[in-house]
Amino acid sequence: MSLIYTTGWKLTGTKSFRLSSTKLLGEFGGNMQNSDASLLRCMRPTRPCYVFVSADQAGAEALIVANEAPKGRFIELFDVGIKPHTYLALHIFIEKFRGEHPVERYWCVPPSVLASLPEWKTLNSFIADDPANEKEYKLGKTVIHASNYDMRWKTFQTNVLVQSQGTIILTPAEAKRFLDVHAQVFPEIKAWQAEIRARLEATRLLRNLFGHPRVFNGRMNDELYRDGYSWIPQSTVGEITNNACWKTQDYIEANRLPWDFVNNKHDSLTLCVPEEEKLPAARWLKSSLEVPLRSTTGKHYNMKAEVSIGTNMDKWSKSNPEGLAKVKL
Repeated sequence: MSLIYTTGWKLTGTKSFRLSSTKLLGEFGGNMQNSDASLLRCMRPTRPCYVFVSADQAGAEALIVANEAPKGRFIELFDVGIKPHTYLALHIFIEKFRGEHPVERYWCVPPSVLASLPEWKTLNSFIADDPANEKEYKLGKTVIHASNYDMRWKTFQTNVLVQSQGTIILTPAEAKRFLDVHAQVFPEIKAWQAEIRARLEATRLLRNLFGHPRVFNGRMNDELYRDGYSWIPQSTVGEITNNACWKTQDYIEANRLPWDFVNNKHDSLTLCVPEEEKLPAARWLKSSLEVPLRSTTGKHYNMKAEVSIGTNMDKWSKSNPEGLAKVKL
């Protein structure tokens, strides 16, 4: 493997690995897979007239959990196009977001009903896109990931503190309440977790959505159960990205394209390509991630993907107009 940018590695060998391992990085240190935003803005193509094209699995693990769990509000969110992070943030901070409406207008209403409300489009944008609500939206996202895998309140409290770099300090009561809201809004997730526990206790074996197995050895305890909850979605998402990497590398070599890999970030991958080829590259990456999947209960669906283009590796914002901006294809 050869270093081509400060941003990542080119795939030239027969095996793939992620760049988050400190053992792998050794003297380089840090986490090259998920760098700080200030560092990402410094990462630019080394060749003139090149841009970054990044594709990520939209919803990713949450989409897989939704299709594994019994039918409920969680899968309905994906059916009607509402992000789970937005829906949960609305419930956690309902006193802030309900405005002049009564709590009952929003609390645990089916997503299809919520989407039909005349004010929903404005409210949805207010929660998800307004910088004034960035903290609330991020907490909604963090609670989704934590509760889907049954994280306990102390660990959740610490994770929020670390991820926010000390800017969000939750009290024990707040951490417990946020997780409890998730349990009330999405009871089907607890039912799915019970199914996973039953499978582990019966066979100690789980398979991801590509059929690849993992045997869970060790003591049958809460830690092992939590590993089980996360394994099917996480391993499936990672395998989708790795498969897309190899498929793309074969495509690059077969067509002698001047495209280079920059990063594999578990649920996303990034290329550096000539500016005039950014749209063909974007379409290729999107199609390589939107693969057909079949849930363990036999339901067929496709992974979804979003594509962004920019000249530095941080997300687009008013303060970073050269960052990765989402494009519609």
